[in-house]
Amino acid sequence: MITLNKQNQRDLVTKRYNFHGIFRLAIHSDDPQAIQEFQAEYSAFEDAAAQPADLEVTISPFSIAPAEDIRHFGRYKLAGDWIYGAERYKVASWQFAMQGLEEPTTQLFFHGGMFSLFFLQHFFVEQIMRYKICQKGFVLVHGGCVAEDGTSVLFPAMGQVGKTALALLQTLAGRRFQSDDYTFVSAAGQTYSYPRRLHISDHIHDACPAVTRSLSLKHKLSIKIKILIYYLTLTYGDLSESLQLTEMLPDAQVQDVAQLGTILLLSSAAGTQLEGPLPIAKEELISRVMAINCLEGKPFYNVFLGYQYGGHKVSLPEWWNQEREILRHALSDAASYEVVVPRHAPSRTSVLEETKRIMDRFLEENNDGFATQIASHTLQILPE
Repeated sequence: MITLNKQNQRDLVTKRYNFHGIFRLAIHSDDPQAIQEFQAEYSAFEDAAAQPADLEVTISPFSIAPAEDIRHFGRYKLAGDWIYGAERYKVASWQFAMQGLEEPTTQLFFHGGMFSLFFLQHFFVEQIMRYKICQKGFVLVHGGCVAEDGTSVLFPAMGQVGKTALALLQTLAGRRFQSDDYTFVSAAGQTYSYPRRLHISDHIHDACPAVTRSLSLKHKLSIKIKILIYYLTLTYGDLSESLQLTEMLPDAQVQDVAQLGTILLLSSAAGTQLEGPLPIAKEELISRVMAINCLEGKPFYNVFLGYQYGGHKVSLPEWWNQEREILRHALSDAASYEVVVPRHAPSRTSVLEETKRIMDRFLEENNDGFATQIASHTLQILPE
């Protein structure tokens, strides 16, 4: 069904990654840039053992043999066990073909132009990862996580709320980093690290300049150029600088696994006031975390539904119900609060620092003792 030419096959380089034994990924490519990109993202998980992978990704030009039983699902085509199609987002474009989502090893072929590797990772790899680890009793939560003395605080949130800046500030203060964007969480209530590269924009420098002090001049200039592109293209060219954690904070330490102590849901609202920490009921928290996860995974769902339409034994409602049940177990013993982050505060730095102080109290004090002291309250954020 899917074929590479002989030259492509000879030139393929393979890199393997093992994410805490939860998920194994193999990347095959004849494109050095693709290999470098995934090495930069996942070098902490590189694995020399040639064990069967949960997902095999081949990044190379490919061709699809003609088939008589082609069916259509929107802009996708289905033939035999395969679903394939072509997509684009702004200036990025790509082709993909996927097989065996419900099998022990899923096959994904991918080929695209400039900027497409970002979409391969976030639209395909991480969502397939999220689906497959769910079958093993884990959830990939869209949230940052830091730990102290083996106990972690998980802070789920949508984009642009401040997860990365908050994780960096806590790491700068001596806490152990686990993630800034996605965190593995087990049904037993353990959090596992996912230290990908950090995606840094000029906004993070404005909000917490202390964490960008160690950046090289090259990176600082690159960030400035990218923010200039953002404004010159009227927000069309939304670019960020991708950096290793140690490029930001050379002394940073990563905690591989910790016991979940507190969930601090970060939500965004209009206004100038930071509200919280506000106690939140477990079922509401689970629904809100699920909503964040589902919104972040939205681009993949059409592919998933197309694969389901092809007669395969996968189901979007079953996947989501499984995630919900795992979260119910994982969060059962954790303290649960919400912090409402204002979008129009006079000072983003003050908002970030106050959010950090709230988190500090959870990290430093006994959760049970702290919970009895907390009442719902509103903190006025004043200009610096």
